[in-house]
Amino acid sequence: MDLLGNGQLGASQKQSFEIPQEAMIGGADDLFGFIAGCIERFVVQSGGATSPSDVIKLGFTFSFPVNQTSLAAGTLIKWTKGFTTAGVVGRDVVALLSDHLSRRKLHIEVVALVNDTVGTLVAHGYTDVNTELGVILGTGTNAAYAEYTHNIKALESPFHRDKMIINIEWGAFGDVYPVLPLTSVDESIDKFSVNPKNQRFEKTISGLYLGEMARYLSLELAEEGRLFIGTDISDSKFSKKDGLPTATISQWLSDSSADLTDIKNIMSLVYGINTTRSDRQLLKTVGLAVTTRAARLSATTIGAILSKINRLQGSTVAIDGSVYEKIPGFKDTMESTILELFPGSNVKTTLARDGSGNGAAIIASTA
Repeated sequence: MDLLGNGQLGASQKQSFEIPQEAMIGGADDLFGFIAGCIERFVVQSGGATSPSDVIKLGFTFSFPVNQTSLAAGTLIKWTKGFTTAGVVGRDVVALLSDHLSRRKLHIEVVALVNDTVGTLVAHGYTDVNTELGVILGTGTNAAYAEYTHNIKALESPFHRDKMIINIEWGAFGDVYPVLPLTSVDESIDKFSVNPKNQRFEKTISGLYLGEMARYLSLELAEEGRLFIGTDISDSKFSKKDGLPTATISQWLSDSSADLTDIKNIMSLVYGINTTRSDRQLLKTVGLAVTTRAARLSATTIGAILSKINRLQGSTVAIDGSVYEKIPGFKDTMESTILELFPGSNVKTTLARDGSGNGAAIIASTA
């Protein structure tokens, strides 16, 4: 990616890799060896550094809570988003990645450790100077904003800059103090998650959990005799944990046909459940309820931060993630909720696709 100046970005080369399950739940070598391998493939295919004197600067986006001690160093505090990789918590993730890059004899120096929210904020801030908040609303959720350093109590001594970007880690909001409006469904999802009593806010709004939330609600309706009447679904995939992806909820909400044919086909072909139109309408209502609550909770936290920094007028909120991008009506509900909570405010939310990657590149280029 080239920075052309005046908020303009040049062409960039991109490749995507899906992290395998064994790396998510295995050991440190499994995860960082996989990441280093992906980097090697990209460098080879793009004709990158070929000699020790030709070193590539790398910005490493790491979307988990870390204690960041410098621009290129930080220890993992805890895993989120379903990761449980052993041997990483408490260790410097830059050092772990650098070790595996060295093993592959790659001439790459990790010069910046970047949270995805920070990357999104920086990337969109380059193209829109009114950007005040970087937000992730995808598999997980988090946000970052710029705070005056004199307001940051954790700084032990005066800082040489007026402002510092704060990675909020708002997914953990509600972990210590029970302030969230949680339901029995929320409690069940938390209980059977890989990290009970952690990331409580994330579990109410992120893509990893919204499908499961809708599945729980649907099963409750079935037990009450209001859904799937006369149909035994006990052996269906629908009755199994994580059997309903959040992407399917987006499909439900996108179905505007008179007979809700898409929902009918999904329930029949994927789950082997024959549905009435009443069933399908109720499933769509469940999906709408779950995603509307998520959008309103997201808007509440965004509005609260903008209110704190007095930026409710003319601000842009850059958001990356499939929940914001893919779920019908999510953006509109968020924006209307912010206006409802803060009458007269003027806040725009906008999609910042791959903001985390672009932001990491920008930060690495200036490191």
